[in-house]
Amino acid sequence: MDLIETQNRNRSDTIRHPWELARFEIVYSLIKECLDKTLTDNLLIVDIGCGDLFFLETLSEREPKATLIGIDPALTTEFVCEYNKKDKKGGLQVFQNDNQISSDLGPCSIVLLLDVLEHIHDETSFLKMLASKPYITNETYFIIAVPAFQSLFSSHDTFVKHYRRYSNSTISTLMTKSGFRVSRIGYFFFCLIFPRFVQVIFEKFLNGEKTRTKGTGLTKWEGSKIVSRILSLILVTEFKFTNVLGKYGLKIVGLSNYIICKKYV
Repeated sequence: MDLIETQNRNRSDTIRHPWELARFEIVYSLIKECLDKTLTDNLLIVDIGCGDLFFLETLSEREPKATLIGIDPALTTEFVCEYNKKDKKGGLQVFQNDNQISSDLGPCSIVLLLDVLEHIHDETSFLKMLASKPYITNETYFIIAVPAFQSLFSSHDTFVKHYRRYSNSTISTLMTKSGFRVSRIGYFFFCLIFPRFVQVIFEKFLNGEKTRTKGTGLTKWEGSKIVSRILSLILVTEFKFTNVLGKYGLKIVGLSNYIICKKYV
């Protein structure tokens, strides 16, 4: 979750939003797909824009032998120092920027950019800079998730300081222009398009001024843990179904984009 959205939350909250739970399972399935191709024994995953660490902490439970690094400039110095002192399962550490990472960091297996690029004004320069890092090789997978469709830009995007939303075409063009080759691309969260479309219509045409000014961030999930799990299961099942359809040439849109790529040799 974006740190902007956690200002009214406690890290000890155990009930996560179904969107967060589903996104983890979807991205984890993409990670496993990449790992089947790399067959690496020294798994190093760097999550840039790691937010409140829900994703990495959950990933550390699934991959306890992996080295996991979270980077987010929004993390405070105090939090980073205290967190890295804790006795945690697996090799999980966090930093404010990658200049703080040890220079002998081995080749990175996977870089995660999960709902990050939309926050960056010049994302092309950012991606080129990232590709030049010494821990990035031609075999490093980049798994990227971004919000989909500029036409669905709403108060929530404004609230969390998004510059833009994407599509298969625009994210593919961006990555190619930035020096990457695309191996897979698609959408997820098909059923969430409809409530977002209703929200956009309300805001633009039905005097939704209060909604526009306050935003609609995922600051608090009011549902129960079981409801959250059920809804996340529905979203994950939907992704698996639309993923199968995509393999047969039927592309199903969704509220989010994903893309897997490597930098050009």
